[in-house]
Amino acid sequence: MSPDPRFAHPIAFWRSLYERGWLVAAESITSDDGEGMTVVRYPASMDIADLERLARADEAVISGLLSVRVRPWHVVMTGS
Repeated sequence: MSPDPRFAHPIAFWRSLYERGWLVAAESITSDDGEGMTVVRYPASMDIADLERLARADEAVISGLLSVRVRPWHVVMTGS
């Protein structure tokens, strides 16, 4: 079975996040198809609603291939 051609859209979206320096991680979180998580660090000039609009504009989300849930994640500890 060949991959769904709509999957090229999230790949391009993740690449654009990487190129902006926002992408922290993107990966499957279970062995089930279609379950994953993307972690981004976005600029202070944006808010969570801006990021949600960006994510929902992905053609793979619009077409129903993927669904998206945007949640804030406040980092309280970091390694040095």
